[in-house]
Amino acid sequence: MSLPWKVHAHSPTPLGESLSRSLGLHPIVASILERRGIGSPEEAERFLCPSLNHLHDPFLLKGMDAAVAALDEALREGWRIVISGDYDVDGITSSTLLVQFLRDAGCRDVDVFIPNRFDHGYGLTPRTVEALLERKPQLIVTVDNGITAVDEVARLRAEGIATIVTDHHLPRSAGVPAGIVVNPQQPGCGYPFKGISGCGVAFKLVTALRKRLREAGWWSAERPEPNLKALLDLVAVGTVADVSPLVQENRVLVFHGLEVLNRSGLRPGFAALLAYGRPEPVTARTLAFRVAPRLNAAGRMSDGTLGVRLLLAGETAEAVELAGRLEEQNTARRHKSAEMLEEAQGIVGAEATADDPGIVVKSGAFHEGVIGITAARLVEIYHRPVVVLAENADSFKGSARSLPGVNLAAVFEACADLLSEHGGHAAAAGCRIPKENLAAFRQRFAEACARLADHAEPPAEEMDATLDPAAIPPDLVEQLQRLEPFGQQNPEPSFLVESHGLPEPRPFGRGHLKWPINGGAEMVAWGAAERAADATSGARYRVRLGFNEYRGNRKVQLTVDEIRPPSE
Repeated sequence: MSLPWKVHAHSPTPLGESLSRSLGLHPIVASILERRGIGSPEEAERFLCPSLNHLHDPFLLKGMDAAVAALDEALREGWRIVISGDYDVDGITSSTLLVQFLRDAGCRDVDVFIPNRFDHGYGLTPRTVEALLERKPQLIVTVDNGITAVDEVARLRAEGIATIVTDHHLPRSAGVPAGIVVNPQQPGCGYPFKGISGCGVAFKLVTALRKRLREAGWWSAERPEPNLKALLDLVAVGTVADVSPLVQENRVLVFHGLEVLNRSGLRPGFAALLAYGRPEPVTARTLAFRVAPRLNAAGRMSDGTLGVRLLLAGETAEAVELAGRLEEQNTARRHKSAEMLEEAQGIVGAEATADDPGIVVKSGAFHEGVIGITAARLVEIYHRPVVVLAENADSFKGSARSLPGVNLAAVFEACADLLSEHGGHAAAAGCRIPKENLAAFRQRFAEACARLADHAEPPAEEMDATLDPAAIPPDLVEQLQRLEPFGQQNPEPSFLVESHGLPEPRPFGRGHLKWPINGGAEMVAWGAAERAADATSGARYRVRLGFNEYRGNRKVQLTVDEIRPPSE
């Protein structure tokens, strides 16, 4: 079920001409910036040159003063602190960041707990609370979870344990936990940017704490003040992996995090993960497709604590050993994902219709750690919200993914009386459903998806212009690269290329296609040799632009993401 292609025609506007003239931008780049909401040359300059000075004051977050005061007291009094994270990449990086900073700040008794999805469930559940109590903490700090755990936080506080909840997920209508809460989504928080990741919130917390400790004379020659930019590698990975919007503050954090990831002295854990693949500059795409899946494999297949251990590893040998274990788990995850996707598509084909506003798929053979990946792939295929359910003894564990226009958090809130657990974002959420409620949930989910959809323009695969591959100036490619990092709400630009005038493609390597183009450029389609029959006269190609650099030579390279034959 391919989305229709929508190609933007290049028609100069006063704003686009102003951007081109003021900043020396190619007209296509100026048009892209304009479509992405840039309203002036000053905004464009801020977008193209992200500065750490553009970050908001962390004390604008509601609850930040109280959180910093509590951590200050815990450090001075030598309290036992336990960080309670989530088992996904955002939670793993958040936990690593906070543990590393507290150790640098002189905390000698800090521990981290990552729940096991199979034993404890998602977030701060009753089972997680019991596990935390066994560690005898005096202060618990949640990262990337906890905003919906009203009863669980109350239990911890009743046991005399101080709590700080840091999160970025949406709270429920019933309210937020008692005590200290730092979350830009909570009621009454005026923080200017709501799209920050869980790791971003943790970074804001340590930024504020470092400042307060500096004012109090905490740092010394024996306890030097940490350079927080060194932690932005973690923030970049957590933000990209959580599919957070790469605009505004997230763009700044990821841009500078990628600088850290591309310099010498790379964190041993990331160096070991990046060794699985060709050496290349680290981009947001690298994080999304090489780093995040391997880190996620720990929480999906066994225990997310393995990921924290890897990122905290100080020695190369330890990091290599731990990364090898993650690679084994990621390989197992890929095989299971392929099996589940095939089964899920068969179920959808038998049960769903083109008019269903939402899809619910269940199977007793589904692996609980891979249902989120399967849901995401089904959304890509069917372009509708999807819930994939793994069957347990008395309930179904569900992971849901959506597309722009349908807020999953609101959909699940509309189904709350049928769910024993739920939480998440607008685009991704999780739930647990008692078995007796499945039929009612299936109907309610579809109704809520239909009712709450914003009925915007139907989704389409957007392209930024039609290009003649023989007339692409290198400065256009260079300027497009200045739009990085690419991701949610800042997608990598793509373009339409028609086959007229192109030579016949040549197979090369192991199943690839290549088109040599006049002017020294080339077009490649990786793994597409079996599509050679479709790449005939009249075919159309959706491509990305970049450079192929080899032995000191550089040429413009068009990478084909999709081939459509003339009949489409």
